[in-house]
Amino acid sequence: MYLHFKLIFESILVAFYSILIYYFFVSFSFFNNNIVSFQTQLFVIGFAKHFFGWIFGLQKYYCFKTYKSSFSKNSTSLSLYPFRSIVLQSVGEGALFIFLGQLLQSFFKEKVWIIACIAALLHIVFDIMGVHKMFCKYYLINMFK
Repeated sequence: MYLHFKLIFESILVAFYSILIYYFFVSFSFFNNNIVSFQTQLFVIGFAKHFFGWIFGLQKYYCFKTYKSSFSKNSTSLSLYPFRSIVLQSVGEGALFIFLGQLLQSFFKEKVWIIACIAALLHIVFDIMGVHKMFCKYYLINMFK
């Protein structure tokens, strides 16, 4: 029961984080008018969500809080997670935002609700499928090389 509550709570936080990113980009006039398509907006938000999560240390915090005890560290020297991997994962998340956004557009009129639902849904699905654990395992292994 606790794990379900924790997953739902995390998903709500991720949804709010994604909404903050959306409002940040909407503050730029070119992003808020018809010059940039909704699909492009979704891609940018999905990309930024993952990429800024790495930049701001949110992924590091999540991995250490959730999975640190699951993995053993070899040393205490800190190395950077491969930048190319983060960029590729961010592109993948941006593509998922586009795909799911197209599906959810018929259910929601407001962009904010679409973005919140995508973020929460992806967090839940990735957690259930073990993608978060796999990411964190790779992340922590590279942190302690």
